[in-house]
Amino acid sequence: NETLEVLWNVTNGRYNLSLVTTNPDGSTKGNAGDMVLLKDGSNYYLEICIGGSVWYGEQLTNTP
Repeated sequence: NETLEVLWNVTNGRYNLSLVTTNPDGSTKGNAGDMVLLKDGSNYYLEICIGGSVWYGEQLTNTP
């Protein structure tokens, strides 16, 4: 089962995000749960597909 394999890879540190420089929202098709790392200038965002080409993102910050 692909979903279980992805979950296993994530929990065991074997999952790498693709780095993109263009916002995927509205332009990149994905499956619900797909994730990418968006670099926009000096900011990074974790983008998660909620279905089709709709992506939600959250800016990542360095928390000491």
